[in-house]
Amino acid sequence: MQQVLKVLELDNVIKRYDNGVVALGGLTFHVPSGSIFGFICLNGAGKTSTIRIIAGLSRKDFGKIRIFGKEMEYLENSYKGSVGFVLDEPLYFDWMSAKEYLQFVGKMYGLSSDESEYRTNELLDFFNLIDTEKNPIRTFSTGMKKKFHLLLRSFINHDFSYSMNRWKV
Repeated sequence: MQQVLKVLELDNVIKRYDNGVVALGGLTFHVPSGSIFGFICLNGAGKTSTIRIIAGLSRKDFGKIRIFGKEMEYLENSYKGSVGFVLDEPLYFDWMSAKEYLQFVGKMYGLSSDESEYRTNELLDFFNLIDTEKNPIRTFSTGMKKKFHLLLRSFINHDFSYSMNRWKV
């Protein structure tokens, strides 16, 4: 039987704050390759603490975190080009349309106009945002902004967007 690559693994991760609050009391889970993962928990359950630890913004007290099988340490940056996060409050030049913003990002990443146009159209269609391509981002609902943030991550990491062709949002 073929072993499935685990994109993310947390093994007995513990996080205690200076005030004694235990944010994570031995969190263990894994995310297999090809899956979409999100946290749905009560307030105070440790979602933000977990994300901050995975993102390297906060230190865990105990446990192991592996990304693509490699153990990750606090403030390590080697994995960040392969991992994306959808933030609570993503920041954009929100006066731009989705299409304008993606073209701008394409230029920042050195993409040709043709490649940038191709990725823009492919991902706007994939994320069902093609009808909003000319609307300013500031007019998007919260859910649309989060979807656009995931689209943007896919735009930047094209290897990820290719693997998404198997799914439909």
